[in-house]
Amino acid sequence: MARGERQEKWEEKDEAEYENVTAAMEAMEEAYRAVFAAAREEMPIEEIDTILMKTAQAFDAEVLRMDCNPFVVSPDEAPPKLGLTRAPLKRNAFWGMDHQVRRKGYFADLGRYGYIGDLPDSLAEKHSRVLARQELVAAAVLPGRSMKEIFRSCPHEMPFEVHRIGRQPNMLPMCGNATRGVLEAMERSEREGLVFEVGQVVCVEVWAGLSGGIEDMYLVEPAGLVRISTLPRGIHVVRGADG
Repeated sequence: MARGERQEKWEEKDEAEYENVTAAMEAMEEAYRAVFAAAREEMPIEEIDTILMKTAQAFDAEVLRMDCNPFVVSPDEAPPKLGLTRAPLKRNAFWGMDHQVRRKGYFADLGRYGYIGDLPDSLAEKHSRVLARQELVAAAVLPGRSMKEIFRSCPHEMPFEVHRIGRQPNMLPMCGNATRGVLEAMERSEREGLVFEVGQVVCVEVWAGLSGGIEDMYLVEPAGLVRISTLPRGIHVVRGADG
């Protein structure tokens, strides 16, 4: 096959992947919107599970990682995903969701936080710093740039992760310092010469415990990343019956 034909096939593949991944992303966003719309004090986790599953099914999609969400941010500042309680939602408590959706063999990944009650200004300010860090991490990602070059250009004071999302299950290439597994995946990506390429979809995550967290999906374009997930990135505040 000639080089031009190979390029054409690659562009067709990317277009198909983009369409399927964004369809999975839309299912994930609608599922989160439905949860936030229904969220209330003492809401059972099983009800959240049902909302997520039924909303995704309407998009011919399946929600994954159902057994570990939502996670509750604990006051001892333990890593948020280790503070999984599966307990009913509480007033004046910070909680988050980080699920993955699969649709026709393609995946989407999204993370958001919620709060029931009057959101403290200090928490809103801390979370705004998380969002700013996410933007700095995303700005460091360029097509063809090595994982170590990306890593050196990122702020390191909050745990972060950048990974491929699409059809491949291992999410490589990957870059970041969120866990030992992420660091090992970054080393493997570097050894194998893996880079992000134009047309791919990637996720950028920042998780900072009591300061909040965020995960969004981006398209790799020649000049860098463009965010394609549309769900509001701030903390989703539920006032409650007396709010």
